[in-house]
Amino acid sequence: MSQEEATELKGKVVLVTGGTRGIGKAVAERAAELGAALVVTYRDAAKRNRAERSLREFEKTGAACLLVQADVTLEADRHRLYAAVGERFGRIDGLVLNAAGGLEADKGPDYARLINRDSQLALVEEALAADLLGAGSWVIYMTSLWAHRWGEMETLPGYAPVAQTKHEAEQDLRARQAELAARGVRLAVVVGHLISDTGAFALFKRKDKSLVEQLTQTVEGDKLPTPAEVAAATLSFLARPDLPTGQTVFVGTPKAEVGGLA
Repeated sequence: MSQEEATELKGKVVLVTGGTRGIGKAVAERAAELGAALVVTYRDAAKRNRAERSLREFEKTGAACLLVQADVTLEADRHRLYAAVGERFGRIDGLVLNAAGGLEADKGPDYARLINRDSQLALVEEALAADLLGAGSWVIYMTSLWAHRWGEMETLPGYAPVAQTKHEAEQDLRARQAELAARGVRLAVVVGHLISDTGAFALFKRKDKSLVEQLTQTVEGDKLPTPAEVAAATLSFLARPDLPTGQTVFVGTPKAEVGGLA
């Protein structure tokens, strides 16, 4: 990595929800490497040791880092998060909405909509209310191919509640673009195919290895994208002040000719 690349996001403040594992961790780590000040959240207090290990990895880059245990479905936790961000950094240049759920066995039927839609909208609205998002900042919503194209293609087994509610969140965020633009805030959507080396990848592979092999054949190049590729696509917006709002980027371009899956 060149010196120029290493300071590409120098001076930016990037908040990644669910940023201590999986795709969120890849985004957070890359942001730190590129010179950003970093805020990462993790949901479960029982996972504090793992979260702190991730924090130490981020800090090795020399980045200023803030780790906050916050369940984004809880208003009090969101307010505590933004109070800490305001005190430490005073603003957010990139709000990366990565935390998601809905496949948990111990959650009720309404949980998918609560975490995937309601909480995402609340995170944006409350960041605006706290004056943490301003001119030049980005809200970056992380979603999946099956959520982005909900109603247009067959979804993955058991994934429908997640896909539907993430689709609803994307549509509702897009409907708020004028409100965001009035504050100088832009919206981007990162659409991922099945991403290798993630919890979701492991879950689907454990359930049906042949399905994962089939999905691999639906991606251009016959190779599933990696968390690092998602991170690069996500953070590219923060280095492009010329881009207009409403951007959509695909990570793992689907083959158009594969019916049902792409």
